[in-house]
Amino acid sequence: MDMGLRSLAWTRHGPLLAFLAAGLAVIGFDLVDGSRFMVDVDDRMRALQIHDLLADGDWFDRTLPFIDMPEAYVSPWSRLVDLPYVLAVRALSPIGGIDAAMALAVGIWPLLLFILFAVLAVRVMRSIVGGAPRALHAAIAVLPMVFALWDFVPGRIDHHNVQLVLMLAMLAGLVDFRPGRGGTVAGIAATLSIEVGLECLPYIAVGFGSLALLAAMRGNEAVFRLRACGLAFALSAVPVALAFSGPAAVLAAACDAMSGFWVAAILLGGAVAAIVPVSWRLPVLASSAARLASLAIAGALAAGVLVCAFPACLDGPYAMVDAVSRSLWLDRLDQESGAAVLFENGAIGILGMLLVFLVVLGFALPPALRRFRTGAPAAMLVWSVAAVSLVQAFLMLRAIPFPSAFVSVLLPMVLRDASAATVRRRLLPAMLSPLLLAALAAPLFPASGRVDAVDLMIGDECAGEDFSVLGRVAPGRVLNPLALGIPIANERGDHTVAAVPFHRAAPGIRRSFVAFTAARLDERREALEAFAYVAVCRRETSGELSGAPLFEALRQGRRVAGIIEIDPGNSSRFRLYRLDASVPGAFALPGDAVR
Repeated sequence: MDMGLRSLAWTRHGPLLAFLAAGLAVIGFDLVDGSRFMVDVDDRMRALQIHDLLADGDWFDRTLPFIDMPEAYVSPWSRLVDLPYVLAVRALSPIGGIDAAMALAVGIWPLLLFILFAVLAVRVMRSIVGGAPRALHAAIAVLPMVFALWDFVPGRIDHHNVQLVLMLAMLAGLVDFRPGRGGTVAGIAATLSIEVGLECLPYIAVGFGSLALLAAMRGNEAVFRLRACGLAFALSAVPVALAFSGPAAVLAAACDAMSGFWVAAILLGGAVAAIVPVSWRLPVLASSAARLASLAIAGALAAGVLVCAFPACLDGPYAMVDAVSRSLWLDRLDQESGAAVLFENGAIGILGMLLVFLVVLGFALPPALRRFRTGAPAAMLVWSVAAVSLVQAFLMLRAIPFPSAFVSVLLPMVLRDASAATVRRRLLPAMLSPLLLAALAAPLFPASGRVDAVDLMIGDECAGEDFSVLGRVAPGRVLNPLALGIPIANERGDHTVAAVPFHRAAPGIRRSFVAFTAARLDERREALEAFAYVAVCRRETSGELSGAPLFEALRQGRRVAGIIEIDPGNSSRFRLYRLDASVPGAFALPGDAVR
């Protein structure tokens, strides 16, 4: 191969290879200390859901048998994410068994998703830049993507990495140089994203809204793309919902997962995008203002139909979370809080990265606008989605991986358009300054060491302790502090738990908090009456426990009538108790009025 062909091959494939190499290095860095930054309780819950599917083989039954609140828990999570793991385990388990096959699948599939993510990221960069980005620029763009890339480490099996791939697929479609193909890809990716979860709705809305605005203003190619996008969006709704959620879900009116409501929303939204532009051929709709008005009127009518048909969904996806569960659990979650909580928790470095994203957005706006004015809107469209994602991340920390991905794909454009002097004197100092300031400010904002009983119920998983006592007693319902739900379920016995840290478990979460925190005996008894056992993690703590009388008594090893410790000589800090409501004064604590 002569030098010219080699140069051409490197120009074509070099950016992707550089991105892959740099990305794998970032992923590997997260694995060095054995503590993966993003892997959390969601991944463990996903593993339990996959194991349940492997055990019963019922594709459409998402009732998780290890949760008994005592109401049944029906998972809102899509089978789309479960599918590759189930296929891998089915294929590999005859060779080494289910556990070994699952371990191999959770190690490999996230990395395969990363490769797809890389292909899409470089494709978006190519559309923004207007040609192949430089390999060095593609590699540099990986650095601020750290929070996105750590969603692809082995073991990260929840849906967040799938959402990142689908959102980049949507962006790639919205800026594809072939409008028909691009619109189709964007529409299908958006439907699949809603099937997986609802966290990307703001990005879908802004992406499609920007395309609609562009179509109304400029027509031609953008109109074709918008119609293809709307058609693919609408036509994919029912097949996707039926395949991965099932007929019962399609007929249901759930607001927090793919259901009849979301199928209707996709059908109506897609119809507006696909059909309304046809009317623009009329002379009365020739102006941009008239076209925008037609879209707005049709969109408002579609929204009105949805509100009339599904009024309960106006309360949002967390409507089932009661006041007790909301105040004692949901409102305490850092990931549901805004950036201000980073000062309290001493996580100033994360705030520094958010400011880096803001700097990149600022530097990306002028070249994006220049391209827009010359008839190349791709960069401006991606910039709009990135800006909204960054605002959302400042307001809700769990959204950080999305601006980490969206903002970073703009960086090769900034580097390509800027002179070497501008990069050296302005861009680089502006990007490094927030990180330097965060490092200097970190000692001024140490993590708060204050904990109370609720913090312990939410956070103390009794890690490293022996749970084998569960296997020495008859199966039954266990009332547990929230943090112990997944560890007990991981024992894979026949016991069921009352509470896990997910919003559909709110009835069990409420019973758990009421049982442990209630000052009145009647409330405590009512919360405990449906359960055979109660569990706690007994550990010395300086935290304030007086707000949770029963939790305090059991953690301190005090005797409570009707709550009989099983295997009291066990050295494990995990303690299991049998409940007996027939004992006189059952569940009463000192100071209770016993009747």
